[in-house]
Amino acid sequence: MTRRLDPMDRVKELGDASVPHEFKVHVFAYSSDAPTLENRLHDEFEESRVNFIDRRREFFFADPEQVIEMLIAF
Repeated sequence: MTRRLDPMDRVKELGDASVPHEFKVHVFAYSSDAPTLENRLHDEFEESRVNFIDRRREFFFADPEQVIEMLIAF
């Protein structure tokens, strides 16, 4: 989630966060309640979390189609 005018700025910043590959952006979703949307996505994909030890590392195994379905349902 970002509040920046250009979301790609956040994508580039995350790409510098010790990840092995650049991020691929499949969709941007604008929301009037982004924190709630983010929490619902985290809840939905909790069992697909990459790192269970450091909860601040918000990476999940998910197909873009799965995420898009959740965005549409929200």
